[in-house]
Amino acid sequence: MITATIDPADQRKLELQFKRLIAITKEPVEDILQKQGRLFAVEAARYTGRYGDKPLIGKNHKLDVEKTVKRIYKRALSAKGLIAREMGAKAAVRFENYIRRRNTSAAQAMADRANLSKYYKGRNVKIIMWDGGNAHTRWTRSTSGKDHVNLVMDYPKVKKFIVAKKKNVGEAKAGWAKAAEMLGGSRGIPAYAKKGHRTRGYGNVKGTGSKAELTVAHYGKYGFSKSSMTGVWKSRGNSIGKLIERMINSKSKKIVR
Repeated sequence: MITATIDPADQRKLELQFKRLIAITKEPVEDILQKQGRLFAVEAARYTGRYGDKPLIGKNHKLDVEKTVKRIYKRALSAKGLIAREMGAKAAVRFENYIRRRNTSAAQAMADRANLSKYYKGRNVKIIMWDGGNAHTRWTRSTSGKDHVNLVMDYPKVKKFIVAKKKNVGEAKAGWAKAAEMLGGSRGIPAYAKKGHRTRGYGNVKGTGSKAELTVAHYGKYGFSKSSMTGVWKSRGNSIGKLIERMINSKSKKIVR
């Protein structure tokens, strides 16, 4: 479950805005909490990686996932032509045979002799069997930005990995989508974050009047941070403040949002 420490000053400001909203609308407290809780979840989804609420965000994220995976993993046989260029046609045939027989050590030795790294901007070249995505995980967690070129013998598994990773796009936002749905609907959250994800969320208002309590929870492990939560609280507080001002200016007693 995501936990984040909120600046007490930000918390007090948002609580004050809630009290002002309750006072000016005269609506039941529980109704206001439900509406604002839903909007909080929608806004939290926008602040959750990747930031944004447009369908294009998800589309670009999927493209980036595929690009990154293909940068880290390449088809081993794609290096046959490079071997031929450096060591001749017969060596290229031997290299192909090593790949087909899954002889990683022999293929690696030939790649080293051919100095294939010069064709990949100096990145080290490794001949491997599929590693289950470990190299990709190391790259995403690395702060150095350095990575290897992994020439994968059983490359069809890389393609399956790409499909699976693209399906995960929107997973972090999904918890907020589920919380928003429980509070009245997930409109405002892009479709790619709503379907096919496992991350759970929860939204509920318990009690009535002064005893009403709002819960908005996201049971995920990534995609959100203290700065994200701070941004949501400030943004929601500002939105409520603008709503109150519009209501005062129009002398309306109805929530228009």
